[in-house]
Amino acid sequence: MPRTGHVASIRRSVGSQRLLLPSATVCVFDAEDRLLLVHHAEGDHWAPPGGAVEPDESPADAAVRECFEETGLHVRPLQILGVYGGQPCEVTYDNGDVVQYVLTLFRCEVIGGSLRPDGHEALDARYVADDEWQHLTVPPWARLALPRAFDDIAADEQRAAFVAPTWHPDTG
Repeated sequence: MPRTGHVASIRRSVGSQRLLLPSATVCVFDAEDRLLLVHHAEGDHWAPPGGAVEPDESPADAAVRECFEETGLHVRPLQILGVYGGQPCEVTYDNGDVVQYVLTLFRCEVIGGSLRPDGHEALDARYVADDEWQHLTVPPWARLALPRAFDDIAADEQRAAFVAPTWHPDTG
C-alpha cells in the first residue's frame, strides 16, 4: 500500500516502528455468493479491497474510495460485518514499515463501474467461492474474518463480528 501524506509525515518522526491505523475493507459478493478478492502486489496475497482511513474521512468513505481505486467498482456499504485488530492485522511492508490495522469490514453492493484491477496495488481481481479462497495465500486477519462473512451471506444474516476480548479487569 503506498504511503499517504499523513502516514509519510508520521514516518518522518517515528521511522519504521509500528503504527496503529484505522482501515476499511470491502466484502462484495456476486449473485453466486462468491467474494471479490484482489491480488495485492505488496505481500503477494489475496484479500478483499481495502486500505487505510485518511484524516477527516469516515471508514465508510474509505471503503468506497479504496474499492474504487483498487477495482474500478463503485460500491455502497450495506452493513458492518465486523471489526478486527491485534496481531492478525499487523503488516510489515517491504520497506520495513510496520503497521497494525484496526480493520472495519463492510458488506457492500456494487452500484457502478467495471471490474479492473488498478495494476499498481491490485494486480488481479476475481470472485471466489468459499471453498476456493481457503487455498489462496491470504493475510492472517482474513482467516478470521472471511469465514464469518461467508456464513453471513449464506444465512442472509446481518450481524457484526469481532474477536472476543481476552482482557479482564482482574487479569489486566
